[in-house]
Amino acid sequence: MRLGPACVRTRGVGGDTRAEANFEMARGIGRTGDLQWHFGPTLLGLDHVRACTGRYGEAWTGMNKTLAWLESLGQVRYQLIAYDAIGHLLLDLGLDELAVKHMERGQALGRETGIMFWGTAIDAHLALARSRLGRKDVAPLLLAALERSRRSSERYMMLRCLEALAETSLAQGEAARCREFADELLAIAEPNGLRELEAVARRWRGEAALAGRAYAEAEHEFARAATLAQDVGRVRLQLDAQAALARLHDAQGRAEVARGHRAEARAIADTIVRSLASTELADAVVQKYGARREFDRI
Repeated sequence: MRLGPACVRTRGVGGDTRAEANFEMARGIGRTGDLQWHFGPTLLGLDHVRACTGRYGEAWTGMNKTLAWLESLGQVRYQLIAYDAIGHLLLDLGLDELAVKHMERGQALGRETGIMFWGTAIDAHLALARSRLGRKDVAPLLLAALERSRRSSERYMMLRCLEALAETSLAQGEAARCREFADELLAIAEPNGLRELEAVARRWRGEAALAGRAYAEAEHEFARAATLAQDVGRVRLQLDAQAALARLHDAQGRAEVARGHRAEARAIADTIVRSLASTELADAVVQKYGARREFDRI
């Protein structure tokens, strides 16, 4: 079971294909050995990989089914992992109101039970969702969460906080702060072979450069982020990189090049929407983005 998280997303090297294979192996071992405790995190890991690779509808259905099962068993620690996975998925889709609702439930569960396991990740998701909804007071919560993760040496939690701080800093018009957090993220990701996290860091370094009209630097960072996102198969990050490249070329008056990148971003967005068919999230996405489904506005 531990090999799966070691391969997937921000917890490891960004090898989702390897992660899925290892989670499937773990599920088989759990069935053979009748290891019921084993199934919760394994099923959540599988659905997290499905979301990362663009199978959002399947992942959403699976996560909620597993969460309900964990609730029936009273396995609080694994319920909190479920809220973390759900937070990632909803933020990927820009469904920030739903993310707030679910993360507040996760926070309440932690408070009621006194189990703070995975609480830092839930706090980071909640702060990011609130920031996207216009809240201006999330930085102290994120900085406190970052400090807690440093003290407890929770590297995964720390990285999630840095990512959220980069985004929220830019949203507040603080490009230099965005760059600081992205630089710290890159300093951890690149030497450790964490390719998806490197892509995330480079995306935000590019956004900071674009805000400062350092166009050549922004193009280098966005292009590297796009390549890494493609390599690791992280669909939402591919969309973000293409949308960023479109904005960059628009800023330089390169309309034709910008149109090409925007078309790629919209093709990815259409794939995401198709993955949501027959789920309630499909309607939520259409309500938010309309017929054009402009995920690049997230």
